[in-house]
Amino acid sequence: MTLLGWLRRLRTKLHRNGPVGARGRREGPRSLLAGALAERIVNEYGGVLEQAVRLYLGAPESLLPRGKKEIEAAIVEYAVHLHSRSALDEETYANLRIAYAELAHFLSDEDARSAAMAWGALSSKDLDRFTVDVETAMSESQRMMDRKLRRRFEFDSVMVEAGVRGAPESGR
Repeated sequence: MTLLGWLRRLRTKLHRNGPVGARGRREGPRSLLAGALAERIVNEYGGVLEQAVRLYLGAPESLLPRGKKEIEAAIVEYAVHLHSRSALDEETYANLRIAYAELAHFLSDEDARSAAMAWGALSSKDLDRFTVDVETAMSESQRMMDRKLRRRFEFDSVMVEAGVRGAPESGR
């Protein structure tokens, strides 16, 4: 299943589960509030991410519904919240990890504009310009992949620090 499909399924699943934990326990008001806010932020981000992944070399940060750090914190909080409810399964962990890593896809508006121009110029008939733009595009693509990979490892470290023990091994 793709990340986009998973995000759609997650939204439906979240609305059905409500405030009762996986084992039938009611959660305290603070954890419920934190979990609900984190869920809302993750859903907002998911909606933007569905559109932004089409921008190959990066999307402008201005598309994000909130700041990168706030979204990052919400993803972590949401994972911790699900873990506390014994509802953090392997697929959810893996997809939250991908969503966390995909924040690297969002660049400053200026950098995203430059990346879009380089990508658009690939259709240019000017061979010299085409060669330079291909090199620029390939270089930026590699840097983005490196950032996303680092962010996946960072997510795993943050999860360990947050006490999310027993996060599915294959999701790491």
